[in-house]
Amino acid sequence: MTTLLYFLEMLALSVWVGGIVFLSFILAPSAFVLLPANEAGALVGLTLTRLHLAGYVATLVFLGSRVARAGVAAQSESFSRSELLLRPAMVCVLLMFLLTAISQQVVRPRMEVARAEKTANVGTLNPSPQSSAPGVPASAAFDRLHRISVKLEGGVLLLGLAAFFFTAREYSHPIR
Repeated sequence: MTTLLYFLEMLALSVWVGGIVFLSFILAPSAFVLLPANEAGALVGLTLTRLHLAGYVATLVFLGSRVARAGVAAQSESFSRSELLLRPAMVCVLLMFLLTAISQQVVRPRMEVARAEKTANVGTLNPSPQSSAPGVPASAAFDRLHRISVKLEGGVLLLGLAAFFFTAREYSHPIR
């Protein structure tokens, strides 16, 4: 049973971290090479929203597996079951969830508004939809929000890698 629960934890992290790597290093760069900027942005935005949903599910799977593992762990004088819920991997996953929720619930909606304003201004102020209109507030807002979004996803990626490490370390040094 414990091996299955470890597997589910690692699977949840794999899907989440793998999705971020795919989006950041494969899909987004390719989309901006092959598609006009507005279409590429829409594709990346939709994919990011779905990745965030996958992150929510991965959090539930990881937490559920962790709680189940705490339930089947043997209680001893040197280990309490609740200790398993406060391990570094668990903290990393909770922080990943928090950053993902901020990205999806706060940053993404603001980016969509700024993108719509930027697109509306492109035709009148900037003839090329491939570039930002310097000095246009919507463009500056979008660029600032995009940088925040990238930093949030980068944070989730780094925390995910740390969670992988801590989970693997727990498996190689199980609590007895």
